[in-house]
Amino acid sequence: MQAHPPAKLSSTSAVQSIFYGNWFDPWVCAVAALLSLLPFLSKAVHLDDTVFIYVAKQICQNPIDPFGLVINWYGHQMPLHEVQQNGPLASYYMALAASLLGWSEVSLHAAFLVPALACAVGMFYLAKRLCDQPVLATLIMLVTPVFLVSGTTLMCDTLMLALWLWSVVLWIWSADRHSHGWAILSAVLIGAGIVTKYYAVAIVPLLLAYSLFRWHDVRWRVFYLLIPVAMVLAYDQYMSSLYGHSLLKGASDHAIEMAGAKGSVSYRIAVTLTFMGGCLAAILFYAPLLCSRRSLLAACGLCVLTALLLPLFLDLNVTYWSAMTNPQSLLFIFQFSIFLIGGAGILVLVGRDVLIRRDADCLLLGLWVAGTFFFCSIVNWTVNGRSLLPMTPPVSLLLIRGLSPLFKGQSRSSVFLKAVPLGLTAALAMNVAWADTWWANSARSAAQFFDSHGPFLDKRDNVFYSVHWGVQFYMDKLGFRALEANQSTLRLGDSVIFPAYNTNVPQQLLAGAKQAEHHLFPVHPFLATMRSAMGAGFYSNLGGPLPFVIGPVTPDRYTVLTVSDGTLQSIRIQQLEQDVLKNGNSVESRYQYGMALLAAGQIADAVGQLEIAMQIDPNNLAIQNDLAWILATLPQEYQQQQAVALQLAQHINSTSGGQIAEFLDTLAAALAANRRYDEATATATKALELLKDDPRHELVQGIAERLQLYKQQQPHHEKYPMPAN
Repeated sequence: MQAHPPAKLSSTSAVQSIFYGNWFDPWVCAVAALLSLLPFLSKAVHLDDTVFIYVAKQICQNPIDPFGLVINWYGHQMPLHEVQQNGPLASYYMALAASLLGWSEVSLHAAFLVPALACAVGMFYLAKRLCDQPVLATLIMLVTPVFLVSGTTLMCDTLMLALWLWSVVLWIWSADRHSHGWAILSAVLIGAGIVTKYYAVAIVPLLLAYSLFRWHDVRWRVFYLLIPVAMVLAYDQYMSSLYGHSLLKGASDHAIEMAGAKGSVSYRIAVTLTFMGGCLAAILFYAPLLCSRRSLLAACGLCVLTALLLPLFLDLNVTYWSAMTNPQSLLFIFQFSIFLIGGAGILVLVGRDVLIRRDADCLLLGLWVAGTFFFCSIVNWTVNGRSLLPMTPPVSLLLIRGLSPLFKGQSRSSVFLKAVPLGLTAALAMNVAWADTWWANSARSAAQFFDSHGPFLDKRDNVFYSVHWGVQFYMDKLGFRALEANQSTLRLGDSVIFPAYNTNVPQQLLAGAKQAEHHLFPVHPFLATMRSAMGAGFYSNLGGPLPFVIGPVTPDRYTVLTVSDGTLQSIRIQQLEQDVLKNGNSVESRYQYGMALLAAGQIADAVGQLEIAMQIDPNNLAIQNDLAWILATLPQEYQQQQAVALQLAQHINSTSGGQIAEFLDTLAAALAANRRYDEATATATKALELLKDDPRHELVQGIAERLQLYKQQQPHHEKYPMPAN
């Protein structure tokens, strides 16, 4: 694109100069990126930012061992190299920046402005080669919701995109200028991108296909693509020597293990399309310029059809008709339909560009979009906005390539057609970024509240948290202790803090909570990026099938539970259940688990565990006696096995010689349960006779009380606890 001389622009056309082009266009793009991200410099540490910061701090301690740290991330201690599923380069960059600027949120976000600026300038030079409106293409990329949200995090995504863009730009320059230097630098940047985020390996086949299609003599250039391959192999070999396994393979295995959580292939494809439509929302606002009236009407009809059929395929926790009449459900259905059509429109845009142009550039953009779509929908462990970030440059370029006939000339209508959809996209993206920021800040506010709240100051050693993501960073920083998955460290009177909208929430603690406090912290009032109740899951479709949802958002709720006897009982059952899973043939494990279930009122399950223990060790009379006692003394409404209890009690006494008071006590209870009261009276009397030399024995008083019941023709029933709801 030829830059227009400044003399042709009037003093009142500063805004129009952005759209017409000028010699300072790259600076315009950089400033636009800077202005869009500056409002979020104080954003709290958020979600997986925590992991990247922990890796960076480990690098400061030991630069050659980036993952040599243990972290409680999933509710139990585990090596950091098993938690982090991305390369360490972003954390190395963070460690360098923090050593110069400090570890405050503002300092770290300021450091991550540099990759965002590199994205803007790199996108400009790529767009200058592939379309006739490079500044507008760059601005479209910068104001997509996924770029703004990713640009406000401390993760690896924006750095990886910057390396991706510049590797493509330099690769093209190397061919244009027959420069080996640019090709080598491009290859090195590709390797750096892969060590930043493993998905960047897709650049290698992308540039290989582009080169083979565009240039006839590419042999020397293709060989340079072996440089990033060698870099990655060397990196993985080094990491394997440190941690005993391939981190690349570990990330792949993690994706495979989690694949089932994403749903069927058709569902994942549909969700990926909705994420594309929302994360790359410019397609929605420029659609009226791209499509004919007939196409727009067809798209509207398809939206209506999708809205009508959607409740049949998605679990909205409501019936079909209530979904169609509930305002919040209707709003969700409308957004899902719009985003789905928008995502499909991106694929149509790719096909349209290929059919019209049929050149290497359209192949590059088409494969770029298709590869990202395939990775996000099929390969990656979850559908999320971060995985779609690499798609922002090609989609922005495809939009401009499709709209270029409308943008010729410098008329006011041309500026209007460019600016209005761009402004609408920017307004939406800023709200999405603010919603994500408010949510992040609510976690910091919650941690600071608990740090300054009186009761927690007085008993800090008795306060635990069970949370994930950014709030974990602040709770660790303020000295709170993470709760282990088995919760074995909890004692009576301890407190546990956890948020409602998070992972690692200890739901089993709710049943036995002695006291529960709820504290609310404000979030964005009408937009959410992660809220399962609304269907929003920007960071994982496990939270919902949309990247963000517009609608009324309730404040973040944090619950504080005070541990009671019932809570400890629940924890004990959970521990014993895990023990039984590991040691299924252990009589002691089965017995202890059964007795814990009995104490919790889960009588049928308790009986089942004791029966299994008895089968494992048929000669254990103590377990048989306990089982017989339970069956004989169940409350009236539960009694169904009195005959089994009597048969078992008689067997125990016959085997033991009938001279053990505890076994006779059980036999007497079983006889009474079967309405054989005279025999029960005689048996209980015999048990007391055996204990006459030990009047303080713990059984004496109990047998005497039960003997009176038998004489009155009444059975004995134990008062077992009721199961928790």
